Amino acid sequence: DMEGEEDLPKSSHEKRRARLAEKTKKLEDAAMAEKPWMMQGEVVASARPKNSALEVDMDFEHVQLPPPVITEEITQSLEDMIKQRILESRFDGVVHVETAGVKKKKKELIELDDEKSKKGLGEVLEADYMKAKAALEEEEEEEETDLQKQAKTLLSHLFLRLDALSHFQYTPKPHIEELSVKPEVPAVQMEE
Repeated sequence: DMEGEEDLPKSSHEKRRARLAEKTKKLEDAAMAEKPWMMQGEVVASARPKNSALEVDMDFEHVQLPPPVITEEITQSLEDMIKQRILESRFDGVVHVETAGVKKKKKELIELDDEKSKKGLGEVLEADYMKAKAALEEEEEEEETDLQKQAKTLLSHLFLRLDALSHFQYTPKPHIEELSVKPEVPAVQMEE
């Protein structure tokens, strides 16, 4: 049977697979073959032929930009510029340009008190907290005007009516706390 199959013409798929296998074999052989010294990474001088590094054109990347190429034309233009400035007696240096719109703030001198405080740290922090809290409460009181208070009450009445209309069952009015006077008398005295 084997001899009969070899006589038959191969399909295009079989030909492609044979070419691919042959190409793969060549690449594997090239990868496993002995590499020249310049492709082996860091090589000691004893592992390479003498003066062989001089014969190889090595390419490597620089981190810095290469310096500008100075030609005769560039040199001549610089010399002409220098001579012209000397003839005009222009010996000015670099002009310091201040950025517009940026002003340097002078540091404010803070007066430090070197006397020992009569209050403890907790008392000082408490006083600061109370000042901040009082200022915040004043802002809140000032912000809420009569018109805003009136608007809040109207809005709460509107929400009550909308709730009553949108629910099928009766919804009671919200409980509003009333002012009640409780005598601060012990219960035993009240009973007598």
